[in-house]
Amino acid sequence: MRRLIRFSLLTTLVTLIGLACSPAAHALGHGRGDGPDGRWQLIAGPSGSTVRGALGPIYTFQAGDRAYEALPAAQPLSGGRGYWAYLPADATIDGGDAGAPCEVKLPTGAGWVLIGDPSSTRRAIVLGDTPLALADVLVYDAAHHGYTSVLKRVYSESGAIHEITTADLEPGQAAWARLRADGGSITVDGCPV
Repeated sequence: MRRLIRFSLLTTLVTLIGLACSPAAHALGHGRGDGPDGRWQLIAGPSGSTVRGALGPIYTFQAGDRAYEALPAAQPLSGGRGYWAYLPADATIDGGDAGAPCEVKLPTGAGWVLIGDPSSTRRAIVLGDTPLALADVLVYDAAHHGYTSVLKRVYSESGAIHEITTADLEPGQAAWARLRADGGSITVDGCPV
């Protein structure tokens, strides 16, 4: 009976911690919303690109972070990472290093990280370091103030049937991503096939 109670309390604690560290808690916990001058959006771009027109700093959340990293909006983006930015309708992501890698491998640590398409022209494929490593990939829908999972399971047959979890991100698109186990990495590949 004691073991059952301990397990139940531990499960409740893990659930509460997980909710506090989820993307929804991060986005909603800061009281951010749309205003007359723009809206909060998840964005990404190739390494070296910059956000023109953002109101205030941009924010990212990477492996090991316990809070958002606030960055000046003029700071060049790192390909493969995702960012929150408060953008008016006429904001753009400019430039980028023509020689920047189109494939980026990001450590995840424990929990959620912001990832983004490192290409300005091609859809990126998101993969974990093992076939079923991705637990979820969530994109933010600014118009509806909510998240949508874009995780999909792909089955390939090359002798045996293999199941892979993956997701696609469009150019400029960012998402929250989480692995099933701590300490792995996520590859965001926007290279031509």
